[in-house]
Amino acid sequence: AELTPELDLWCGSKQAGDQTPDTDLPASPASSQGPTDEPLVDGELSLPRRGWLQVPKGNTDMAQRLAVWAAHPQSHAMGWMLKKHLWVWRYFELTDDRLCCFASQELCRQDVGKPLLTFSLVEVDEVATEGSELQLHFRNARACVCLRAESTWEAEDWLLAVRGAVGRALRAEFPANWDVNAMLSRNKDLARLVNKEPVPQATVDVVQRLVDHSLFCKYRTKDRRGFVPVRLQVMEVVRVQNGAAWLEYSKERSRIRDQIAGAGGLQPLEPQVITATLGEPAVVAGALGELDSGSQEHWLFHGTTEASVQGISNKEFRMDFAGRHRGTLYGKGVYLAECSSKADEYAEEDSSGLCSMLLCRAVLGRVLLNSEAKPSSDLASSCRTGGYHSVCGDRWAAVGTYREFIAYQSSQVYPAYIVRYQRVAEAGLCMSIRQAADDNDVAVARHLVPYLARLAAEHPDREVRYRMTLLITSQDVCAVPALAHALSDPRTRMRRVAAYTLAKMSAESGCVQIMDDGTLHRRTLDQTPTVAAAVPALTKCLADDDAGVRKASVMALEPLGEYASKAVPPLISRLQDSDEDVRRAVALALGKLGAAAVTAVPALTKSLEDEAEAVRTATATALGHLGQASAPAAMNLVQRLEADGAQDVRVAAAFALGQLGAHALPGLPALTACLSDPDELVRRAAAHSMSFLAYRAAAAGPELVKCLKDPDSGVRHAAASALGQFGVHHNTQAAAAALSDGLLDSNAQVRKACAASLGRLGRLALPAVRRLATVGLVDSSNEVRAAVAGALVDLVRLDGLGKDRDLIEKEMTVRLKDHCDEVRKAAAMCLRHFDQALVHPDHSAGDCPAAGPSWKRTEDQMRKLTAAYNRDKCPRGGGTPQKGGTPRGGSTPR
Repeated sequence: AELTPELDLWCGSKQAGDQTPDTDLPASPASSQGPTDEPLVDGELSLPRRGWLQVPKGNTDMAQRLAVWAAHPQSHAMGWMLKKHLWVWRYFELTDDRLCCFASQELCRQDVGKPLLTFSLVEVDEVATEGSELQLHFRNARACVCLRAESTWEAEDWLLAVRGAVGRALRAEFPANWDVNAMLSRNKDLARLVNKEPVPQATVDVVQRLVDHSLFCKYRTKDRRGFVPVRLQVMEVVRVQNGAAWLEYSKERSRIRDQIAGAGGLQPLEPQVITATLGEPAVVAGALGELDSGSQEHWLFHGTTEASVQGISNKEFRMDFAGRHRGTLYGKGVYLAECSSKADEYAEEDSSGLCSMLLCRAVLGRVLLNSEAKPSSDLASSCRTGGYHSVCGDRWAAVGTYREFIAYQSSQVYPAYIVRYQRVAEAGLCMSIRQAADDNDVAVARHLVPYLARLAAEHPDREVRYRMTLLITSQDVCAVPALAHALSDPRTRMRRVAAYTLAKMSAESGCVQIMDDGTLHRRTLDQTPTVAAAVPALTKCLADDDAGVRKASVMALEPLGEYASKAVPPLISRLQDSDEDVRRAVALALGKLGAAAVTAVPALTKSLEDEAEAVRTATATALGHLGQASAPAAMNLVQRLEADGAQDVRVAAAFALGQLGAHALPGLPALTACLSDPDELVRRAAAHSMSFLAYRAAAAGPELVKCLKDPDSGVRHAAASALGQFGVHHNTQAAAAALSDGLLDSNAQVRKACAASLGRLGRLALPAVRRLATVGLVDSSNEVRAAVAGALVDLVRLDGLGKDRDLIEKEMTVRLKDHCDEVRKAAAMCLRHFDQALVHPDHSAGDCPAAGPSWKRTEDQMRKLTAAYNRDKCPRGGGTPQKGGTPRGGSTPR
């Protein structure tokens, strides 16, 4: 029997001129065959399969309409009653790609007859049975084809055979991991040729990494509703197997790929789509599927409501629904996001507190980039007429939010996965970190700690960054191994974050610090710092492909001092790194590693000739930090000081020479010449180095005295400090008067340095006592008054004050009420010395020996002076002398 012309269009092709014979067939041709014994191939019946099935009988229009009506799922009882009288037996042959209907068995077996009807299996989207009826539904058809077997078991047998054949025919068109049999089964909750199945946990983990990698917390976006989550925790991922949508998508992808190939290729999008930078492309492709680079296919997110997620995955994207949720800034199209946090702005929580978004395949093709804050209204038409396939709305560049991708053909996007997730606030993430640390859960810590470190580096809220950093530091036992493991992450971004986070932790817990004067201070730690456990991983990262990772690794090793001694050989090799910043960081780090880095002196000496100014500066600084171990490089430093054209290099060389001690004496003439250099920073560095050389640089005293009149306050301060280090020397006799004049300097730090230096000059400073008492003790700066009082205490111990003694005693008595604690302590100590001198007249000079022309303060004497200073912790009660010679708050008579 013929089917209706409407069915002919989608069921197959009826051979022209064929007519259905009117001869009656046996009442039950299939009854004698019994159950099939054909073998199974891959769990399916082998082909070809042949057998008798009933088809609608008759050639009249009424019979045809009744047959189709009876096969419709909503047919009523009357239709089933009429159907019994409208069926006739026909012989069917099932092959790999078609189902053929013959008038008789002989015509099929002899291969001479033409089939009455041919059904293409690739057009079938549902195969089901209802009793003894076999029902085939074809795509884009409103009704299904019903074939009737003699019994229910035979109908099931045909069901397996047809479904297997259809599955094999469709499997070539679909991804290999799709369950085509499940897609062909009838499911009232899903559309035809659609199946949804949860993915394994390994795929969920990959999706979680993709979501975490593409999450950026931003506050400046009008589409955000509610709080900004710091993480999206994936709870479930469902793979969408939509046959019809996939076939349309595959066809469009091939068309765009051919267009691009014919046009000579495409220009890659810059910067890259964030989801394409996850790393480990083989792992991502194995879990989610391969992408087609020829058509610029990418994984992108689409956020919407749960109902829309189900509707899109069951059917496809509908352009007439575009803009119903939030708007269409770039015209009507499918809006996609490379950032999961952007897609989350459009998602809504369901009753269980979960949100849903779609992870889609998207063919971008040639992309039209638009970075305007207010894009043109005809952007969609410009995209179509300009030979582009999609638009990238770069709101990141325009207003600092996100990039959006818009496809104007729904067939360019395929909803591949449904991602159900939970929004996580800051408190929840911190709680998860603490729980992982308490449980010693290494797997969770390895995932969450690097993510937390990225938030601490990138979150827009400064307070959030501070709290995240504080949490990582407080959980260092758990965090350091996790960050060390993250140093091997395939993503450059995560390796950088891990290395910089370890550098921050190392700076806080390390044993090496730089003082204000440029010298190093090495702290003695009670135990090995926790960050030291990451030294092997950091050392390995010194050979990383990314310069930022190498630099951050060096910065993390730098403060560890002796704990990073095993990293010295790799660091030395990095002095030849191709990146200037890395070489500079390596030089500075080697200078802080102490005795372990002595072997690096030859390599550092060679680096003084580096073409980069920053590297030469860092190398000179490092040689200075290594101290006397850098003696072989002294003349090289002198050469840099004299001949280098870079200011910073000369300054660093001058400082370094001062830290070499006696080994720098050959460079003393060069340092002295630098005291009159046109550059103020060079003059300052040269004077500062004189302080380190102490009495060895006394020959430069006259030049330093001249520097006390330098227009730069930094030079004057350094010169005053250096003169105080010379002690009582014949070349410093003129320094006392110059330092006394320096008490009138306009800069408080210079006045303070002059006062401190006068206290170190011994008897040579006695002529300046009156100025110290009358000018220095009434200075407006607390620091200056404290320095003057300390200098006077040192000078009082020398005796020989003469008539200035009463003046000092009077001024010190007034200073007992000074609001600066240090001044009051010094005044009390001075007055106590006067009292002791009255009780013990022979004890005139205190602990200091008689000062001769070559006298200089020794370290032992300085310790004694400090001890005497510390013994007097409390001022003398009141400060004003009482009438009748009553002592000042004490009982000892004067």
